[in-house]
Amino acid sequence: MQLGVSTSPRLWKISIDGTGLSPTRQHCFTHGEARIGWGHVGDLRNADLTDPNFKLGSNDRSTLGDFSQNIQPGDIVLCIGSATEVAAVGVVQGEYRHEEATPAGVRKDYKNVLPVKWLATGLQFSILELNASKRFTLKTVYEIDRFTWAELRQALLAGDVKMADPHKQQADAPLAQIEPYVLIIDEINRGNVSRIFGELITLIEPSKRIGAPEALHATLPYSRKRFGVPVNVHLIGTMNTADRSLTGLDIALRRRFAFKEMPPRPELLDGVLVEDIDIGKMLRTMNERIEVLLDRDHCLGHAYFLPLKRTRKLDQLAAIFQQSVLPLLQEYFFDDAERIGWVLNDPNAPPGVEPFIRSDLASGSTLQRLFGEANAAKVRDNRWAVNERALKSAESYRNISNTGA
Repeated sequence: MQLGVSTSPRLWKISIDGTGLSPTRQHCFTHGEARIGWGHVGDLRNADLTDPNFKLGSNDRSTLGDFSQNIQPGDIVLCIGSATEVAAVGVVQGEYRHEEATPAGVRKDYKNVLPVKWLATGLQFSILELNASKRFTLKTVYEIDRFTWAELRQALLAGDVKMADPHKQQADAPLAQIEPYVLIIDEINRGNVSRIFGELITLIEPSKRIGAPEALHATLPYSRKRFGVPVNVHLIGTMNTADRSLTGLDIALRRRFAFKEMPPRPELLDGVLVEDIDIGKMLRTMNERIEVLLDRDHCLGHAYFLPLKRTRKLDQLAAIFQQSVLPLLQEYFFDDAERIGWVLNDPNAPPGVEPFIRSDLASGSTLQRLFGEANAAKVRDNRWAVNERALKSAESYRNISNTGA
């Protein structure tokens, strides 16, 4: 259901003909309006509110200016029922207008009008908890800045308040239909999360969210405004468990997050063939070998190979290996050419199939030249290089999946 609320709506308190139910107030609720008096001033957009003939005090001028100029479509208006209670909640639907003739039953001076979609009426909703225990003042219209629309909405939801559906006559649409917001914190465990979150660690608990039975608020240090976390705000933190240089999450934070492992999904690559190279099978086989040689946290992610679903060319696969897969394997195995070759099945490459890792870079005579004849036999040649010819050979990639079974 579209409520017409702006992305960051301002909240306004309004008194429509006092605080009690009256024909004027009932007309506004029934006909989708908010009305105030001072009809003798005329159209507020053109009136000089400082004209002494109008006999307007500073509060009156502020009220009329807010009502005619500052309240915007998409803002929220709260019609009060008393100094501590809200009687109705609505969203402004259009621009201010002045009507010289008032409808039957409406006070004759209530000529200043805003179109409003009333979302909930007939309320007796206490505002004290949201409003820092402050009561509404007598001023007819003013902005509310101690809480937000999200906080009010969640508080109404907790009170089982229903919102009017403009397509129906009855008020039966739940206030719970609110848009979710997601904050993604990449590599959340790279910082000191307890110090970064601070008081937010408590506020993000489900039972402490705005509208929950045990809702809590913090007071912001500079603005002194109350701050809470609505139930429609979702936090997602990602972390790489393969990076052992990072410390684990604080226990207090662990209790406030659900943990979901996101392993590689080679099945997403099933059916992806590049010159008869089964990419899904190739990834599964490499990861099985990595899991044996290291652990499952070091397995290669399927995301490296997803571009092949769009571009199924050998050049694309070669670029993925050269720029992503081989550098990662070098880091995993500390440039151990032998174990890198095991992952890529180089030792089992049939004759004529290029291995990915070349270690035959120096002949015996070269070692003698480098170290002398007496020492050459004692030296183990650790030099190796990536075989560029293998990167361009479909047979080399197909050999990776060859398990000999």
